[in-house]
Order: sequence, then structure tokens, then C-alpha cells
Amino acid sequence: MTDEAVLRIHGVIGHGKTPHHPALPAGRAGLAFTWLPARGDQGATVALFGTGTVGMPHAVVYGGYLDGAILVVAIHLATGQVYASAPVDSDVVPLSARRLDPDAAVASASPLAQKMSMTTHFNADLAVLLGLPAEGGDYGVFLWLDDLTTPVQRVHVPENAARRAPAASRPAAVELTVGGAAHAPARGEEAIALEWAPGKARLVGSLAASALDREPDSAREPPPLTVLALCQRSRALGWHSTPVAERMRKAGGHSFEVDPGALVQCAVPPERRFALAVLGGLGPAVAVIPPDEPAR
Repeated sequence: MTDEAVLRIHGVIGHGKTPHHPALPAGRAGLAFTWLPARGDQGATVALFGTGTVGMPHAVVYGGYLDGAILVVAIHLATGQVYASAPVDSDVVPLSARRLDPDAAVASASPLAQKMSMTTHFNADLAVLLGLPAEGGDYGVFLWLDDLTTPVQRVHVPENAARRAPAASRPAAVELTVGGAAHAPARGEEAIALEWAPGKARLVGSLAASALDREPDSAREPPPLTVLALCQRSRALGWHSTPVAERMRKAGGHSFEVDPGALVQCAVPPERRFALAVLGGLGPAVAVIPPDEPAR
């Protein structure tokens, strides 16, 4: 692709619909995005175009702050390092400072508000928004709003020596056990599944055996398994990535367990938490942890 053919973008965040934004089916809530190689103010990058349409409860909980509740997430496919940010300008008051009370907002919503829907369109310089390193690399990218996600897309971010990335977030120090779940969740047709097991106070997941296959014509192992947890009100986010293919082969099982309280510490009183599991291009699988469960 010639330099003339590469999309030119300016700034980090933009709002409003463009010809590059994906369309969601009429009347259906959800998230979607497309991406294109681009050249931004700092040089070679990727332009992401996101669309979100939500109804009850998301519309009444977040209202005009919907963009601040959406996360753009990129996971480095080789290392499992996670990068995440809401697609909002740096001078916007963060959602964590707005003292959300999701349950009260839903309980007090009028009949008219319960039927309300909202749509947002945003675009971003992906590398700058997420603070990606100067080195080029392949990432699994998706959008996340509580219990709503897009499928993971593999995105190549080009090398750019002009990028000055801030320090990356650090993974939570947790123990992820494999192969020992007595009641692993059924996957249906999905290759990865995740659910909250209240009796064990654990997140329990499972993978299809095919997810552990090495890449075709390569001895390289599959990407690490990444589990993320998000607190709804405080917007605290934690994550952990670890290779599981060899461990699962040795254990003779494809299940895994992790304590979400070790992934992220939420505020008091307890908050509703949302958790995701991703392995390369598989997922995300979503689990909801009710707010009356202990924060541990």
C-alpha cells in the first residue's frame, strides 16, 4: 500500500459517524468496529472506527457518558500484555469520578426511559489512545461495555519509532489453575466459555481442545489465555495472562479457574463485576458477578 493510499487521521479521538463506521442491524443493541492502516500525527498507526447502540440498562446507567463506559482493549498476541482505554479525550472527567449508582438508575427509570436507546460513533488513533509501544506487533482487539463485547479482531500495528508509550499496566499476581474444574461451563458452539461459580467464589472457564492446537506449519504454541475483570462503578480493571496449552495437555483437561477478587479490587460497598476470557482470536467469553458477592 502506497503512502498516498494510507488513511490520514488527526488527533487521538474523534466523534461522529463516518463512511468507515460499521452499521449494526436495525433495532439491535451491541458494539462493532472496523480498522484501517493509517498515518496519524505521530506517524504510522491504525485508525479504529467504533459504533455502539445500547438500550436498557446501559442507556439509563451511563446516559450521555456512554463513550466513557466503553473500553477499547488490545492484547498483544505473543506476550498477553493488555492495553485498554475509553475512547474519550484526556480532559474529560472519568466515569469513575461520576459516582454512578447503576442499580438506583435502573430502579428509578421511567417507562419512557426504559424504552430509550442511544447510539455513539467514535474513531481513534489506536496506538496513541492505548499507549502501544513503538515496536510493531499483532494484537487481539475488541470493544467492551460491561456484558457487551465485539468479537476479537487480529490487528497488526506497524512499527513507529516516534511513538513514546507510557509505562504499560502490570498483570495481577494471581494463580490460574487448569484442568481441575469439576463443573466446567458448557461451550455450545463457542471455543471458549466463562461463568461465575458462586458456590466456589471463582470464575470457571473451558476451552475447546482445538484451541490448544499449534499454529499450522509452526511449532509455536497458541497465544496466552487472558482473563480480565472490571468493576462497574469504580471502573477498576485488572488482568492476568498466562500460557495454558502445555499445562492443559499435561493435566488432561481444558478447564481453568481463577479468583476474580485477586484480579481486581473493587470499592466498598461491593460492585457488580464483569469478567472476560480471551485466547488469541477466541472470545471474548463474558461472565457477570453480582454486586452482592463478596469483593474478597
